Amino acid sequence: MDSCESYRQPSVDDCYQVGIDGENYHEIFELNKENGWKVKVTNLKDGNYEVKEIGGTMCTYMVDGKEETRNVTIHVQNDTHHIKIVTGRNLEEHKSSLEICMMEQQDGNMVYPKQVYHAVLHHGIQHKMIELNPENHFYVSLQHLEDGMYDLELQEKWQSILYIGWNK
Repeated sequence: MDSCESYRQPSVDDCYQVGIDGENYHEIFELNKENGWKVKVTNLKDGNYEVKEIGGTMCTYMVDGKEETRNVTIHVQNDTHHIKIVTGRNLEEHKSSLEICMMEQQDGNMVYPKQVYHAVLHHGIQHKMIELNPENHFYVSLQHLEDGMYDLELQEKWQSILYIGWNK
């Protein structure tokens, strides 16, 4: 991932099965840490193919960088398509969430920091410790938050840019 986005790579233990179905074609692929949660399918005959995550959570799909959709059928005609599967949220029951990503500006470019950062998220009398580090790609997503005002207090002296994004 080159920048902070609302999307992130799955955690180390996550594993998904994805089925691709077309005329005279059916294959199931496993996406996991070893293959970087990616698979390249080549030599598909021209035609329509349906892509589905199997037995997992509610998910959506992004085809060729376009808007998320619940179902995906792609038309292959001697071309290439890129599909991202977005899992981990139920669109009907999605609650407020907060996404925090730490990046530094170096020579006009946004890059991940070299050090680990610690922060405390305050909401009323509740406090949550957060660590932003290389293992979590300097990214934390907090789900199912109560509506209200939250304060983020960094523990280290810093001169970085912090991106905070709210989702509803």
